[in-house]
Amino acid sequence: EDSDTGQKKEKGPIILCVDTSGSMNGEPECVAKAIALHMASIAHQQERPCYLISFSTDITTFDLSRSKGLKDLVEFLKLSFCGGTDVMPALERGIEMMQEGEYKNADLLVISDFIFPTDNAEIKKKIKEQRKKDNGFYALSILERSRKSFDYYDKEKQEMFDEAWVYSSKGKTIRQLFSRLQKICHQRSK
Repeated sequence: EDSDTGQKKEKGPIILCVDTSGSMNGEPECVAKAIALHMASIAHQQERPCYLISFSTDITTFDLSRSKGLKDLVEFLKLSFCGGTDVMPALERGIEMMQEGEYKNADLLVISDFIFPTDNAEIKKKIKEQRKKDNGFYALSILERSRKSFDYYDKEKQEMFDEAWVYSSKGKTIRQLFSRLQKICHQRSK
């Protein structure tokens, strides 16, 4: 319920920020694409706006809730993952989307291996402001089999996200991961 009005909150829009850098190439790329497809499918079924931001050194955006959303999703799934990593433009764009009518109560999910710096005080300030407006910020780290721990998920990243999940292909299944992500999709209906 919304504490100000006492009304049930609607299921909000979803903003997906997917790391398409070279370090995501291979199995992490496949997992990231599967998650993006799954989340976009849920949004479509529930008639919720869904916006995808792929990021490497630049960003590419896809409004998956528009009439050409399926075509854009297919274009995203065809992308190869390469280049360096800079999450800040993706977060910046996601926060801009939260300023617009259709995405005002959106939740944002970053899907990445989190091999990038997050010491940007301005972004952290903007995230803090958006949290006051009831926007959620979530992280899903995709680890390769060779990495044993979430070494790159440090305290600074923890401050940026409300919740964080770690997916490692070692001992996990994609089905278990999808069930955990359902929390984001159904969170607004409680």
